[in-house]
Amino acid sequence: MAMYNTIIFFNYADTNFTFSYEKETYIVKAGERESFPEFLAEHGAKHLVDRELIRAGRVKELNNEAVRSELYAKILGKPTSFKKEVKPEVEDKIEVEEEFPDLKKLEPVEVKPVVDLSRSELFAKVKALGIKIKVPITSDELRRLIATNNG
Repeated sequence: MAMYNTIIFFNYADTNFTFSYEKETYIVKAGERESFPEFLAEHGAKHLVDRELIRAGRVKELNNEAVRSELYAKILGKPTSFKKEVKPEVEDKIEVEEEFPDLKKLEPVEVKPVVDLSRSELFAKVKALGIKIKVPITSDELRRLIATNNG
């Protein structure tokens, strides 16, 4: 069981207040109180204070600790303890048969190394295939001709 300190969060403003924490959105309606874990309430209070100071045209007071403390006192109540059972996340385990059981029994196939033909052998193969070419031609072009003509 995990234990959280919770705080009552009071939206003293005349409009609803929305804030986010770790991609989760929280809404506190105007004039209503909500109970949040302490870290979350403090995060929301910071944003509510910023919003209300800006709405009131008091932008120069955004960094004034005395003003901020006064507004925090309006928003945040006293911490209380709250026990919450935290269930450990269980990953779904799926038993799978061995994917390729036959591979262990197979003998490795002997792979023949690719032997590159010499230039004169490439010309002989092109001639045997009956392909007419214009000289000069590169060895790579000869290989492409052989490959495209069933070589």
